[in-house]
Amino acid sequence: MKLVAVDIDGTFVNHQNEFDVVHFRQLFKKMQAQNIEFVVASGNQYPHCRRLFPEDLQDQINYVAENGALVMAHGQEVFCGGVTFDTVKRAIAELEKIPGTQYIISSKTHGYVPAKFMPEFHDEVVYYYAQYHEYHDLDELKDLPLLKLTALVGKENVPAAVATFKNWPDLLVTSSGFGYLDMINPEMHKAAGLQKLSEYYGIAPEDMVVFGDSGNDKEMFRYAGQAYAMANAEEQLKALTDLRAPSNEENGVLQVLDELLVD
Repeated sequence: MKLVAVDIDGTFVNHQNEFDVVHFRQLFKKMQAQNIEFVVASGNQYPHCRRLFPEDLQDQINYVAENGALVMAHGQEVFCGGVTFDTVKRAIAELEKIPGTQYIISSKTHGYVPAKFMPEFHDEVVYYYAQYHEYHDLDELKDLPLLKLTALVGKENVPAAVATFKNWPDLLVTSSGFGYLDMINPEMHKAAGLQKLSEYYGIAPEDMVVFGDSGNDKEMFRYAGQAYAMANAEEQLKALTDLRAPSNEENGVLQVLDELLVD
């Protein structure tokens, strides 16, 4: 084992978006002593992923953020890519056919939401985006580098929404849990981000251990040598591996790492 990658929501943090920091510090120290890289592999924004961890550890961690559209290694940018403005505009036109749908567009540093987004969506935006702006006209974003589109469609609408975009060659749409969709460049997913780190560090996929709970973890489950599905994971993910971790409510990732990181 030379690299450990963890999803965040539903995997590393509990329903209160917390984890056992003291326990993690102990394990992180062991990983450093054994030259094992720790990676946060998330659909979330990079600044949000960073702020989940103690400030002194933030730049010692690697990040595959925005589902692979941004890859950072110890504070250094390894890769940045995204989706075209035209693709985003077409996708939003489809999303707006689903009543009550909310969405946010990601750049490297900010999230962009329509000026008249629903008040109940506000807390979600504030939590997941350390920095965000409101726009009045989508064309205001046409010259920005865009990384990803995230949509809240509701759990009941996820299957139909995914099916709507199934044959789009320029967009990969997967469930990220809790009624959300991650909508990204098909060439940019968590496994693609791990591949960038594989090349950067010279670590083979078979030496990677990954943890996840939802559809946007599938690619990295197929890529890595070992993949642990959380006890609370979606069935589609559990079907890809026989390895299990206790639920995110039990600090399941840390429990497994206790077993894997022998002194």
